[in-house]
Amino acid sequence: MKQNSKYIYYLCTMIIFMALKAWYTTTDHDQLLFILKPTQLLVEIFTGSPAVYDAAHGYFYPDLNITIEKSCSGFNFWLLSFALFVFVSLNHLRSQMGKLFAIPAALLLSYVLTLFVNASRIVTSIAANSYTQRFSDHPITWLHQAEGTFIYLLFLILFYSALQFFFTQHSIRHEKLA
Repeated sequence: MKQNSKYIYYLCTMIIFMALKAWYTTTDHDQLLFILKPTQLLVEIFTGSPAVYDAAHGYFYPDLNITIEKSCSGFNFWLLSFALFVFVSLNHLRSQMGKLFAIPAALLLSYVLTLFVNASRIVTSIAANSYTQRFSDHPITWLHQAEGTFIYLLFLILFYSALQFFFTQHSIRHEKLA
């Protein structure tokens, strides 16, 4: 039974994941300020361009002519990195307390990761857009989506690798002590 107890945590993680995803489909910009505002602040720091908040559209950067809105919030990346953190953790943690702590820790760590990854994705997109404008008067929308997909996937792989390395090193160190 002890071996199967981690499946309860998998189930809890999936319930949290699906509940947050369902909630996200009904949200507006005001409800996503907890993720949009810090992302906007990071983008403002990186670009030096101030943003203006509009509840109907999100954060608009007049100097850059871009808007950070609901679809740019990084919410889906947050959910994926949360699930990834919990699933990797559950494969390495032995104690029930550690497994229980993994879920809130994953929510927090993946939230912080999301802020930095999403801000870097937006800044990279701004740079790519200004570069492509030299060749075309029209924005290349597929490039924006491909760049976002590449950055999110890259960081998910890096995050997974870092977690595996951390847990492997941690478990090896503790096994030597025993």
